[in-house]
Amino acid sequence: MFRSISLLSLLASVFVCNAVFAAAPDPSNYPYERELTIPSSAVGSSVEVVFPPQMVNAIKPNLANLQIIDAENNPVYFGVFTGESGKYLEGDVRIDDVSSGKEGSNSLALSDNDPLTSYEFDEKMDGKQDSWVLFDFSRPVPLNQIVIYTPTDNQTIRTFEIEAGLSPDDLTTVRARDSLVQTANFFDPVVAQFVKIKFWGSQVKIWDINFFISPEVELYFTPQQQNGYRILYGNPGLKSIRYKERWTDPREADFTATLGKRQFNPLFTPDIDGDGVSNGADNCVFVANKGQEDADKDSVGDVCDNAPQNQNRAQIDTDRDTVGDIVDNCKLKQNLDQKDQDKDGLGDACDDADGNKFEITNQNKPYFFYGLLIILLLGIIALVVHEKFFKKKDEESQN
Repeated sequence: MFRSISLLSLLASVFVCNAVFAAAPDPSNYPYERELTIPSSAVGSSVEVVFPPQMVNAIKPNLANLQIIDAENNPVYFGVFTGESGKYLEGDVRIDDVSSGKEGSNSLALSDNDPLTSYEFDEKMDGKQDSWVLFDFSRPVPLNQIVIYTPTDNQTIRTFEIEAGLSPDDLTTVRARDSLVQTANFFDPVVAQFVKIKFWGSQVKIWDINFFISPEVELYFTPQQQNGYRILYGNPGLKSIRYKERWTDPREADFTATLGKRQFNPLFTPDIDGDGVSNGADNCVFVANKGQEDADKDSVGDVCDNAPQNQNRAQIDTDRDTVGDIVDNCKLKQNLDQKDQDKDGLGDACDDADGNKFEITNQNKPYFFYGLLIILLLGIIALVVHEKFFKKKDEESQN
């Protein structure tokens, strides 16, 4: 009996899966395409494709407007990993190298999320030589925010700089040397596996460094030939789900395929929104706007621009609340209303109760723990004072 039920369930699931796959829109329904370059030795093996942030931004969260086709325009089965919006990197972060610190300092304190530990670099009285730490995320990630916690009572760090890349020997500057800020944002996310942060100052002491990334999409498939594969994507009206399987963790792959530049799919309908402006010239491909108004001159029409008053061609929207990162006052947490009761530039949805102007998820503020510690110490001092003086006076008065 149980075996029959299991077999029927399996057959039903296979039928449903194939039916959904077969019912997907034809290739002419996808506006954009990117060609895939596949290593010759990868045929018949598992291949990984990592999407850049701009491409992820054009794909629906359920991936319904995404598919891969071969040279004959036939759909190809694939699996996909998707990371959550505004993800906080914790277990994936390790310290690859660090400049020397003071005796007794443990570099692990730089990313342990423990507000009671810190790392103090060698003291540099002239402040001309930099102190630095190199992080390794174990895989490429679309980095879009770094939060740096430092002591505020004796701040002697004057400037900082951030370098990033896919190799520790090939890093480029992504945040030029500037005055130290607690939150470093990347409105156009930087895809990197290694990040090096440099500090200049007479005494550099760090509590913690936290990293946040944009949503991730990694596609996996097994090519049966080397050439002709293309990824189609971008039509927000599509509802058919193209992927074979979806995972919550990245997979191991034998090879990595390279994505070509975005271009219009030649099979796509010439004017999808019917406003008389061809897709190639239309600054809002999916929303009719015959006038092509573009107040900020960023080549994205006002009716579909997520920051119409700020030049923002990439249109990155990490939390996918339709408000572009460049103007979003909570870019890691959805808040379409953008409410900001205390007018500190940080939305109520991600603001701290005490009004601190920084945004963080998945952990408590170090200041909270330090406040508890101070209260505890004051209580101990009060107890000692009471025992030493008031109790003594009570004994004298009784005598």
